[in-house]
Amino acid sequence: MKKKYILKILVLLFFIVNILINLNYFYCVSADEIFVDQNHLSYFHSIQDAIDNANENDTIYVASGTYTEQLTIDKSIILHGEHKSNTTIDGMGNTCIVISSNLVEIQGFTLVNGSYGIYIDNTSEHQIHDNTFKQTTYGLFISENSINSNIYSNNFIDNNEHAIDLALNNWHYLSSGNYWDDYTGNDTNNDNIGNSPYLINGSGNLDLYPYMTPFTLPPNVDFWYSPSNPTTQTPIIFNDVSMDPDGVIMKWLWDFGDGTENISQNPTHIYEDDGVYLVSLTVFDDLGSSNSELYEISVDNVPPTAYFIHSPAKPLDIQEVDFRDSSTDPDGTIVAWTWTIDDSIRSNSSMFRYTFPDDGVYIIQLKVEDDDEYTSTYSSEITVQNVGPTAGFSFFTEQGNLTKNNPISFNDNSNDLDGSIVRWHWDFGDGQTSTDKNTKKTYSTDGVYLVTLSVEDDDGETESISKHVTIESISTNEGFLAGLSIFDIFFVGAIIIAVIFVFFLSKKYAF
Repeated sequence: MKKKYILKILVLLFFIVNILINLNYFYCVSADEIFVDQNHLSYFHSIQDAIDNANENDTIYVASGTYTEQLTIDKSIILHGEHKSNTTIDGMGNTCIVISSNLVEIQGFTLVNGSYGIYIDNTSEHQIHDNTFKQTTYGLFISENSINSNIYSNNFIDNNEHAIDLALNNWHYLSSGNYWDDYTGNDTNNDNIGNSPYLINGSGNLDLYPYMTPFTLPPNVDFWYSPSNPTTQTPIIFNDVSMDPDGVIMKWLWDFGDGTENISQNPTHIYEDDGVYLVSLTVFDDLGSSNSELYEISVDNVPPTAYFIHSPAKPLDIQEVDFRDSSTDPDGTIVAWTWTIDDSIRSNSSMFRYTFPDDGVYIIQLKVEDDDEYTSTYSSEITVQNVGPTAGFSFFTEQGNLTKNNPISFNDNSNDLDGSIVRWHWDFGDGQTSTDKNTKKTYSTDGVYLVTLSVEDDDGETESISKHVTIESISTNEGFLAGLSIFDIFFVGAIIIAVIFVFFLSKKYAF
């Protein structure tokens, strides 16, 4: 009876062992772990060295980095990369990995620049998952008689030929297939799995669950900008602080919300007008996965700068002065003007002309408003100069002769264009003066006298003018020339000369 129970127990144990073997339990707890790290002194630096030193069922952990190697796996091991986004095997034009033993598991690598990413050479029962095959001639090649391998959760990107399977293998596991960048199917239910299978070249195997996007975590997008309260004249520096948990960010697309874009990682941008803008940053990782972040930025208006010019620069009080707006608004336009002269509004246009009523110092102020209702004021002192008087006078006698003891009338003919004459001073050249506007003077002695009139206007400016006055004695000659004017004497003389000239010509040319 006891022998029967012992026999049954032995048979049960035999079946359990066989089941464990069939379930690929080659990585049992007795297997060793080997580490490969290019930067760690106590670990293997070469993956192939680690493989060569490994025993069956060992697990080789490979730290992140780029390994330029061509690997041959000739024993049942687990080859585990830190992550497919940062653990790379570069084949440099040769085969990255050749598998020549059954029961090999490979995960967590990016296989690039190889004639083959992985070449499975007449071996079976492999687990190939969570890898990226990129820029190879053949991504994954499975030869004849290599069966019962599971290939899933891999990315096939930018290869000449993604995969060739000349045997019967599973290109999906449960509901997880692979990502193929040349897949053209649709995803009508938006579950990220294509509606139609992907055909594997070779024996007609199918990936029943092809993924629409790569197997990767989307980047975590974030950015900041400086200054925090920018204006339209402030260069805004945008800084990307995004991270990709399982890869490398390769591309950036900024949309500044004003119709402009930029593809730099850390661009600088200036807004032409104030307002609230939605700035978005979209980043793309090395597998084409993308993510976006949106921030609202408030850009303040820059007020206008008021200024004006006037011509002439030093006006007289009789001149019309031309005032013109020279204000600027760097982010808009000037829409309103208010001109005041000594606090009195004179105009609401961009230019105007004005004649000052009198000389003096005037405060001219221009207030402008831009299209965002921001204002600016500019004031300037203008000194308006007085126009001095013009002195002038005339003199005469009632008899018409300037003789001694004959009263002469002196009349002021001065004028002041911007005021009035308020003071006069006559100097008659003989030591006598007068302050009357119009006066009379009698000379008692013959001679030539310099008469000067000085006038002063209501602004205190003066002007003088001088004339010679000749006083003659009364003539007693009653001869032929008495009573003749100078013109008469000149006329008679001219006639006499003409007669003499005609007479001379008649004698010279007589026949």
